Amino acid sequence: MRVYAWVNIPHGAWLRDHPDWVAVLSSGEPADAHAPGHYFYRVASPARVVREEECVSLLRELFAEVASLGFDGVDVNDNFQFPDWYVEEEDLTLYSSYDEFTVSAFEEDAGVDVPGSSPREWAEAIESDPGLWGAWVRWRAEQVTRLIEIVVEAVREVDPDLEVRPHLLIWDPLETYGLDYRAIARLTGALYVMVSSPHPEDYVRAVSAARRAGASKVVASVYLSEAGPGELARVVRRPGADELFVYDFELIEEEGLWDEIGQLVDAFLESREMGWIWSASIASVYFYPEEDLSELEEAVSEVLDQGASVVKLDVGLSNYEVLYGPLLDSALEAVSRASELARSRGARVVVYLPALEVISPPGSSFYRDHPEWVQRSLDCRPLVASGGELGVPWLEEGEEDAWASPLSPHADL
Repeated sequence: MRVYAWVNIPHGAWLRDHPDWVAVLSSGEPADAHAPGHYFYRVASPARVVREEECVSLLRELFAEVASLGFDGVDVNDNFQFPDWYVEEEDLTLYSSYDEFTVSAFEEDAGVDVPGSSPREWAEAIESDPGLWGAWVRWRAEQVTRLIEIVVEAVREVDPDLEVRPHLLIWDPLETYGLDYRAIARLTGALYVMVSSPHPEDYVRAVSAARRAGASKVVASVYLSEAGPGELARVVRRPGADELFVYDFELIEEEGLWDEIGQLVDAFLESREMGWIWSASIASVYFYPEEDLSELEEAVSEVLDQGASVVKLDVGLSNYEVLYGPLLDSALEAVSRASELARSRGARVVVYLPALEVISPPGSSFYRDHPEWVQRSLDCRPLVASGGELGVPWLEEGEEDAWASPLSPHADL
């Protein structure tokens, strides 16, 4: 059994002494105006938290203490981000935080002037200007990421291997809450997505977003009352969730609770193998072993930056001169290097290996050197052709394409 600490950011401690620090909605109201005292809304702006020494000191002290207690990991509850309030009757989202401190910090960091003299005026100016809004969204995400960085640093100073899992909301996370999944994944490795929805596609979307962000592990929350446990587990696993977090035990009849959890776990474990393929974003990288490995690393990094979750790597393992020459070791080193880089960012590598197809560049010939190894047709013709004869895009005119027998020594290689 593993035990995780569940920790809220201690906004209450700060707001007792500094009530004016409370985050402010675009309506000009305190963030908890519609839910007084609620832990998610009664918060200080993350921009203030990362700048006030008393906030930073308390965060470091709190999370260092938690990390020293022997837990297997630390879950950071969801009050570390910018809160919002959704006005259902108007289909309107009130964003935060438009307090004077936060807006002034944004102006200083971004080198801009925000028109207005009140939270409502600042909100209107920012949200009506696409350029200003884009800069505001990016800047807010930097504040949240910095807050998470402070937490992670405090934990890892005590235990470098202790897992830290911020609880991430999923509804337009960047614009609404200031959540940059990719930046957070670089800090924590694991991403924990909070999904509360009766719609399976929302689970798929949330887990897929975490995977694309480069998470080394994805944890998804599930609510037992919303669907049959087996189907729910398969839905969450399909896009690549590695672990489940189960909420709302109280909604299950007591006598059936463990049976339902058992069904959930069994279905999840049964569907774990190769589930990551179902929602993979695949990009191809070709690397010839004579090239410098730095070029390979650059190519792999480029496709990962573009959102690939799987790299299909071709290092010439169908090339005769690579397979039967000194370049084979270089090719295998390239596979190792690409895999290490991809896995460090939560992605995977699939190696292109034709197995029995051998392509010989101009001037060499697998068939000429090993005629007895080549497959033959029913009328005894060897399965060998030139690129010019086949007219396919992956073969040049002077190249030879041969198919080895699965019973030949080539199969041993």
